[in-house]
Amino acid sequence: MKKIICIGSVTRDIFISLKETKIIDTPKNLTSKRLMGFEFGAKIYADDFREEVGGSAVNIGSGMLLCGIKPFVFSRVSKSESGKWILKQIGKKKLKKNYMQRNGRTESETSVILTDKKHKDHVIFRTGDSVELFDVKKALRKFREKADLVYVGSQKAGWREDFLAITEFVGNKNVPIVLNPSSYQIENDAEKIVKFLSGVKVLLVNRDEAIELVRNISGKASDDVVYLSDQLLGKGCEIVVITDGSQGAYTASNKDLFHIPAKTVKVVNTVGAGDAFASGFLASLLKDNDLKTSLAWGIVNSAEAVSKCGATKGLLIEKKLRNAEKKYIKSISKLR
Repeated sequence: MKKIICIGSVTRDIFISLKETKIIDTPKNLTSKRLMGFEFGAKIYADDFREEVGGSAVNIGSGMLLCGIKPFVFSRVSKSESGKWILKQIGKKKLKKNYMQRNGRTESETSVILTDKKHKDHVIFRTGDSVELFDVKKALRKFREKADLVYVGSQKAGWREDFLAITEFVGNKNVPIVLNPSSYQIENDAEKIVKFLSGVKVLLVNRDEAIELVRNISGKASDDVVYLSDQLLGKGCEIVVITDGSQGAYTASNKDLFHIPAKTVKVVNTVGAGDAFASGFLASLLKDNDLKTSLAWGIVNSAEAVSKCGATKGLLIEKKLRNAEKKYIKSISKLR
């Protein structure tokens, strides 16, 4: 069985569903084209409320496990009741939590997710921490198994020192790295991200993140996927993946650039769509499939995830992904 280390966030996700919110279109802002608004002082009644465990490390790990890949969650919780609740939920998902850490006074990470049911999108309010106080060096020193892939997501302040430790670890063991940079990294440390890209096998970003990352690196950017992927590949990574919501997803190498349209489904909640895509895509790569097959696994997994409330509820087992791949490979177009 292949194994993946999932370094990233673990969160207590609180979902609040609203029938409709005020949507403000801002098309001239390339990275914030739509805003969600509320009246000051208003009392708003929600349609639904529920709690689920989430975060990038949990979401990626859950998808991998369903595909027969053994995930190890590298993250942190507090010693509070919230931390206990998160650990219990991770255990229920059968994810390996041997390397989870409980430390510090900072509360575990919690996300309050406001979903607009009419417009099928959301805004996330996040508090607490699950990555900054996680001791990556300590966890990697304890790790005695053979890993086939290291996923790194949701990093915040101090990430550069952690990433140096990760690159040293994978260099000694010849393990590929997948990087899914956080909005914090893209906004504050774009130039530092570039310095590490030559050691990255797969860079995962959504379209807005790709635009912002390229703009922060070079001072300018164009909302064109060919341009964006070429710019990012030029920094040294082997594969670039750009997800684009209802427009599907793209993957590029120095040889090819492919696009797959989104699968049409009844959307319930889009939280975790990117992680669901990533887990399908990466599971396919670990099964030694090509980029087109991996795109198909990613888009099918993502579509099923958004049809449920909760980032891991709709994730598919390997057999279902394999059954769907031939149909969706046919929809892929080659752009280069």
